[in-house]
Amino acid sequence: MKLVFVALLIVLAAGITGCCAKKCESTAVEGRKPVEVKQPQPPVRDNRTPPAAGGMIIGTVKYSNLEGGFYGLVSDGGGTYDPVNLPAEFKKDGLRVRFQIKEKPGMVGIHMRGRIVEVVKVEKLD
Repeated sequence: MKLVFVALLIVLAAGITGCCAKKCESTAVEGRKPVEVKQPQPPVRDNRTPPAAGGMIIGTVKYSNLEGGFYGLVSDGGGTYDPVNLPAEFKKDGLRVRFQIKEKPGMVGIHMRGRIVEVVKVEKLD
């Protein structure tokens, strides 16, 4: 008799929890619209979008002692560029310049300091 009573309690408890779970599940879904999760987009940086052809950039020549030392260009907007042909007279740390560049997308380098570019035109600022 005890065995039948315990079995009945177990079946009753299982039935109640199963019913309750279905009720909670259905109320959680009813009346709610699915939420669309959007991935945040990274900000567009100046060094990723150089100006259109013919555009001049104002910035500073910066020396970095990384990988044996080299001179890079940093625009006032924060863009960083690794020029492959910066003339010797412009290789002065802190020199303010106006420059025009051409992107070199097929090139790779060891400096890891901005986009690799060819300097088309560069002039000192007073």
